[in-house]
Amino acid sequence: MKKQSLLVLTIIASLHGSPRLFAQTSGASPGFVAGKYCCEMPSVGNVCVVFKADGTYAATGTLSHKDGTSRGTWKRTGAKVILTPTEETGCLVGYLTRFEVAEHEEGVITWLPKTPQDFGRSGGALVYPQYKKVNGSPN
Repeated sequence: MKKQSLLVLTIIASLHGSPRLFAQTSGASPGFVAGKYCCEMPSVGNVCVVFKADGTYAATGTLSHKDGTSRGTWKRTGAKVILTPTEETGCLVGYLTRFEVAEHEEGVITWLPKTPQDFGRSGGALVYPQYKKVNGSPN
């Protein structure tokens, strides 16, 4: 019984000393605020997303010489930003669904595909595009 109590106390103490864990579970991790985030991919194109404080977003982009737009709502769930599109056109149809907030970089979010299988067939390492907050964009 003493060993179990000691184990429980050790776990509680380690959680108490880990603000990263609490930040992720509470949805309060730093690094993401409303504003304009853009991703420049020289060989592919660019996409910019404006996250508004009221929970809506608007995006424009050009990928492989095709233009597109996306509008809808967003919500923060832990380290993820989940988008729910209501209107999409062109190259952005089905493209913007979720991002992950960078833990150690202020103002950086990483685009995530709908499912890991979206790019799993290519083989090799996967590198997902990062979007950076544009300086001077509204919060």
